[in-house]
Amino acid sequence: MTAIDAGANIDIVWEEQRATVRIPLDDEVSQEWCRRYRTLARRQNLTAWAESHPSRGWVIAELPEGADQPETVAMLDTVRDLVTEADAASDPPNPGETDRVVQAWWAKQRG
Repeated sequence: MTAIDAGANIDIVWEEQRATVRIPLDDEVSQEWCRRYRTLARRQNLTAWAESHPSRGWVIAELPEGADQPETVAMLDTVRDLVTEADAASDPPNPGETDRVVQAWWAKQRG
């Protein structure tokens, strides 16, 4: 199970008024896991993603410009919670299955 490495340091990078936070994970993560994490973050309207590096994965989040303390804490809590959700998420259906579902839906629309 993937977890945040609370014993390691985080990185905070400022670019003008916007902060990007890099949160260390306790182990490497696969590219598939990174893809699942990004998909979950998009569904939450977060600018967050995961990266895999040798010996460690990272979760990266861009904080909204001008976010106050409660907004920042809520966003970082969600970013943290998505780590567990990415472990539990299943891969999306293959493109052939999606195509069949869309075609069947379209056939119903046409009567």
